Amino acid sequence: MSNDSRSIAALNYGVVRSNRPPSGRSIRFLLVLLITTAGVNGCFFGGLVVKGGQSYAVQWQSEAAIMNAVAFDYICQNTVTSASPETESGNAGPAAEQVDAKVQPFRYISPAEYQNDCPVESQSSVFFLFNMLPVTPPLDVDYALSRAIQMREGDNVIDMQAWHEVHYYGIIGRVFVYRLRGHVIRYRKQG
Repeated sequence: MSNDSRSIAALNYGVVRSNRPPSGRSIRFLLVLLITTAGVNGCFFGGLVVKGGQSYAVQWQSEAAIMNAVAFDYICQNTVTSASPETESGNAGPAAEQVDAKVQPFRYISPAEYQNDCPVESQSSVFFLFNMLPVTPPLDVDYALSRAIQMREGDNVIDMQAWHEVHYYGIIGRVFVYRLRGHVIRYRKQG
């Protein structure tokens, strides 16, 4: 069998053997394909989320949360709306404004009546551009705690649960998120 017949037979079977290394063009193509795939993965919102363990017994506790027979009430968002006959018919006047001013944004529930139905959730996060450069302020647990208290205009948070998440956005970066969930309370006034 001659050399020409072997090369023709190899071409017929789709077998091409070459001792040449891959060309620069094919390496560039593979590199561009890899970067494009990673970039497209990172462009989607919430590309990949890894949730950390949830801690039901938070390792830190504010001094104000150590309560020894202190009277308090839970604070929940008020879902009751005031609908007076004037506002339903479209004749809203000064009387309707007075009724709306009396509606409180929060309701206070005693511990005996509370059914764990209105926890508050807060978070703090930091974003790393290209997975190396932090471009936002660092994680701040105190910020997450104080934001939860401010959302309900309370005095403290009890029964806290905390966990962390990492959101990956390909080569664009990643976000570390610290989440906090608890029940906001208000201390009863003495006297």
